[in-house]
Amino acid sequence: MHIESRKGIILDARVFSDSLYPGLIEALAQALHDVTYDATGVDQVATLAHAWLAALSWVSRVVLFLVVAPGAIGRAHARGMCCSWGQRSL
Repeated sequence: MHIESRKGIILDARVFSDSLYPGLIEALAQALHDVTYDATGVDQVATLAHAWLAALSWVSRVVLFLVVAPGAIGRAHARGMCCSWGQRSL
């Protein structure tokens, strides 16, 4: 991460990452613009980043469900199982 600041205000921030989600990294860098370069300002951005990561985790689980679950559900039904909870169909 590279931060340029003047008089305690972040003027520019660049985050270097090989993330699979470059949009989130760019959004983080944008969120740092005009933030006070102190504990309070950076904590506000950290709180925002934490919310983004929580949302990303949720999205990742949904994508995983959409990609993996259809095959798992199909196999479960073939074995007489209901959904992915291992309950027997009646």
